[in-house]
Amino acid sequence: MIMRFFITFAVNFINNNFLLMKKLLFLLSITCMLTNSCSPYIVSSSTLRYNAYGNFYISESNSTSFDFRPIGHVRAMVESGYNKGIYVSATEKNALDALHKEALKNGAEGIINLKFEYILYTQKSGNIKISAVIATGMAIK
Repeated sequence: MIMRFFITFAVNFINNNFLLMKKLLFLLSITCMLTNSCSPYIVSSSTLRYNAYGNFYISESNSTSFDFRPIGHVRAMVESGYNKGIYVSATEKNALDALHKEALKNGAEGIINLKFEYILYTQKSGNIKISAVIATGMAIK
């Protein structure tokens, strides 16, 4: 009689825990699906206007429709950081402004073969941020 009681108890215990485990596994899988699939879909776009530099010619192409005299390779790097206590992210516009100033110092009237490079870092949260933007090109006259 006692043996039968223990066998019945064991079978009921296993069945009840099995159902409980199935329910917990189901809830865990639903939770994982909800938390991982709810990240926002973000589309970001911008325009970098070259006409903001007046008669200074800027092109990403390595050739022009007019004759030019090459002056040399110019390069400018802008790093993200604090300016007067305010955090400022490096942008293509900042890098192009610095490249424009560098080219003007060398007597250039334009820049061709403009390229941008990015130095990235990953935060502890997993977000990827721009640490620096590098602009390069050929100064021309």
